[in-house]
Amino acid sequence: MNRTNTAMRSELGVKTAVTMQVGGRAMTVFADLGWSHDFLHDMTFAASLSPVPAASFSVSGAREEREAALVAAVIDYQMSSKVSLSGRLDGTLADNSRTYGFSAALKVRF
Repeated sequence: MNRTNTAMRSELGVKTAVTMQVGGRAMTVFADLGWSHDFLHDMTFAASLSPVPAASFSVSGAREEREAALVAAVIDYQMSSKVSLSGRLDGTLADNSRTYGFSAALKVRF
């Protein structure tokens, strides 16, 4: 048995950025605000083992909320002409769930 499950999601939002001088170096602040809508999000699969067709089972995956707010904030600080430090915070906020993520990066150019 072979099945492909497809999820379709739309997103609408705005992004803004401001660059300023801090300590004589460039610092850029980005902000994103958006909305997402999931259309086809059935994450249930039915399957069976080929040698034993009577041994069927189903697998259900985690479902995203149908409507959610999307937020993100990024700070990028240019420490020198070859080194920058940045941090990013992402969030998905829905009625019954909250998802947050954070990342940081140190970029060095040679």
